[in-house]
Formats: sequence, structure tokens, C-alpha cells
Amino acid sequence: MNRVAIMGPSIFSWGGFFSLLSSADIFVLYDDQPYTRNDLSNRNRIIVSKNKVGYITIPYQHTGKEYVQYSDLILLANNKIRDKYLRGIQMIYSKYKGFAEISSLISDLPWEKPLRVIDFQMAVFDKLRKYIPTPKILLSSSINKKGRSNDLVESILYELKADSYLSAFNSYSYNHQYAMNNSSYNYQYQQFISQPYNQPSKDFIPNLSFIDIVACIGLSSFNKYLISSNKFLTLEERKAIEEKNIK
Repeated sequence: MNRVAIMGPSIFSWGGFFSLLSSADIFVLYDDQPYTRNDLSNRNRIIVSKNKVGYITIPYQHTGKEYVQYSDLILLANNKIRDKYLRGIQMIYSKYKGFAEISSLISDLPWEKPLRVIDFQMAVFDKLRKYIPTPKILLSSSINKKGRSNDLVESILYELKADSYLSAFNSYSYNHQYAMNNSSYNYQYQQFISQPYNQPSKDFIPNLSFIDIVACIGLSSFNKYLISSNKFLTLEERKAIEEKNIK
């Protein structure tokens, strides 16, 4: 079976992103598709004080363009920003199992000078490769394809000789009709439900950055955690959930 997942960059993403990555045989990273302003490609949430979350963010260089592809986006990375976040992580997570590991991982990322978000994302993948199954990763610009939206996905699946498309849970809203009526591929919808773990907060806060997960449970438990929180639904199972929510 050849399972393909397709996502845009999300450098500090939540567990579901990395679970989707590790479940695929081929992971396609969008680099030649339009950036959606204020998305989570360069930021995500971590705990910043008891029961309060904030964002870890690397700002983008302003392009002045209306249309920007992910390949054009430059992160204004520098060691000053890195050190600021490392101090924050130490304040909140220093007593937790994975503190030293996540501090080392974050410190070793390429902060020294501005770089493309795509390159930073690939560096994150490389750092986690030892701890989670990592498939073949392709940039979308390297694939012969055509069309937009669902037709674009279908074209990529065709070029990669896919059997199954691993789709994000919420993508059902715009791709289910296509999956039912037009696609020749098996659509599987990810359902990632964050299992509670001990956090520096009174109540468990789900769906935070992988930084929070690793800081709290350690890199050796990261893959086991992803597996325990993740499953895939058939088109019919995903449809049933949607119909239940409407009622």
C-alpha cells in the first residue's frame, strides 16, 4: 500500500501533524502553493504560565506581495529569539521529563540567520527522524501536477502512484464530495485525539505544539504517544461523525 499525505509547513506543529507524517509512505510538503496569512506555519501554542498558553513564533520577513508561495517565505530567525524561547521553556518545563531533550532539540535548529520556512521545517523533520517513523518527504514543486484544490491533490496522488490519501480531519468539509464522486483513491481521515499527559497546568490542555508533548513526556515516548492518540476513519465513518454533529 502506498499512503500519501500532503500538508503545508508547520514548524512547531501539534502532535497530529507529526502523526500524519509518520503514518504515510510518502509525505508531500507544499512549497509552491499560496501562503494563507495568519496560519500556523511559523507559530504554535505552548504553555507560558499556569493554565495559560501563548505562541512560540518566528516572524516572517515582510514581502509586500499579495500572492506569496511558501517557498518565498523567509523566517527572521536569530539567536536572540532562540534564547528568549529557551528561557521561557526552562521557566515552565524545567521539572519535566523531556526538558533537557526539547531544549537541546530547539537549540540545535538553524536559528543563526534568516532562512526559508521550508528549510526550517526540513530541519525539524531531521531532528525528529530518530524518534518517529519518517517517510520519504517530497516538496510539491518536485512533482509534475496540475489543477487546484481537489484536482491538484488528485494529480499528486496519480503521479505518486498512491493507493490511499491520508487526509486531515477537517478537510472533509471541502473534499468529501470529490472523494465520493470523483476520486479513484481511498480517502482516510485522520482523527487525532490528544491523550492527557502530565503538563505544567491545572487542567490538561490538548493540541499544543509538539514542544509541549516532548518537554513533558520525553522523546523516547513521543512516537508511542502519537500512536495512542491517532487513528484513521473511512469516508463512511467520517461522514457519520459529521451527520451526528449536525443533528
